[in-house]
Amino acid sequence: MTSGSDSSGITDPALDWSLRRRVDVPDPVPGYFGRADLIERLVSEDHNITVLKAPGGFGKTTLLAAYCRLLVERGLPVAWMRIDAADTRSSIETCLAFALRHAGIDVPEPGSEVWSAAADHAELLMGAIAARAQPGVLVLDNLERLSKRGSVEAFNALLRAAPRNLHVAMACRELPFALDISEALLGGRAIMVTADEMRFSPRETAMFLGSHLSRSELSAIDRQFAGWPIALALHRNSSRGNGSGQADSFNLLGNWIEARLWEHLSNGQRDFLLDAGLLDRLDPVLLDEILDCNDSRYRLQALTQFDGLIQPGPGDRLHTATLHPLLRRHCAERRIRETPERFQTIHQRAALALEQRGETIAAMRHAA
Repeated sequence: MTSGSDSSGITDPALDWSLRRRVDVPDPVPGYFGRADLIERLVSEDHNITVLKAPGGFGKTTLLAAYCRLLVERGLPVAWMRIDAADTRSSIETCLAFALRHAGIDVPEPGSEVWSAAADHAELLMGAIAARAQPGVLVLDNLERLSKRGSVEAFNALLRAAPRNLHVAMACRELPFALDISEALLGGRAIMVTADEMRFSPRETAMFLGSHLSRSELSAIDRQFAGWPIALALHRNSSRGNGSGQADSFNLLGNWIEARLWEHLSNGQRDFLLDAGLLDRLDPVLLDEILDCNDSRYRLQALTQFDGLIQPGPGDRLHTATLHPLLRRHCAERRIRETPERFQTIHQRAALALEQRGETIAAMRHAA
């Protein structure tokens, strides 16, 4: 999907397919639920850099795709670029040029004489955009996949050189290490949209699921799902005309958690979350005692890709932080199913530690 004819100059069919899957705006998802307020915030001219930062399943890509479709309807050129973990500085600059040309924006073509003579391709591309009178938009999806130092430096160079008539919108689970947007944020040129803003409100949840549910049913769903869009979508789709819909939706969500949400976690991080998720709060001191370690605080703080699914307590107190209810359920069910002895060990240690504090282990009692 572009705002103009495809002028990318791609001739190799294999290259054509490989690049097009990275530069085409995704089609609307079935049953798409509009988020007009959020989209209008992205469209605002008060800033020229937007960062959507949230864990998987909060609708970042869906929201950006809807944003792009709206801008295309308004006659603006929109370039879409999906980041790949194998990207280097060179591949990013080449793909960026193709994305801009695919959107109908006239920038130098990779391999051309002008391209080969340029010392800085980011400067070259941004200079071509600055020379245009018309504004344009560049969307960068899956930014957390940037793993090579050179690739991050390429985007730092892009953001430094980005002209005022280019709006850059980025989506990520966590900001790549060394990606520098601090100056833009401090200068008011950038905004950060987080999971708290992208989760469904109780009103949106009711609209999304439909009016056939009672107020008490909607209240229970809101407590259990806590506005997590992917979980609500699976629940809605599984419940249509299916008496076992809720069980199916939990199974599907469990599969999605394993395949997508935890795909970049190490085995150690995953085991830590499975254990920590058995408790009703993520108290680092309690976790150290139960798991016989001394680094739970740092492990929790390192899970920045879960911001929004790990909720800090009042005043950002980490010792009262909680894991999303559906993630806690997944952790308990997986431990009981795959390593019941580990579940019992954690349960006994937690019960003893909490008894000494005069507390109870409500979450684990519920899971058991």
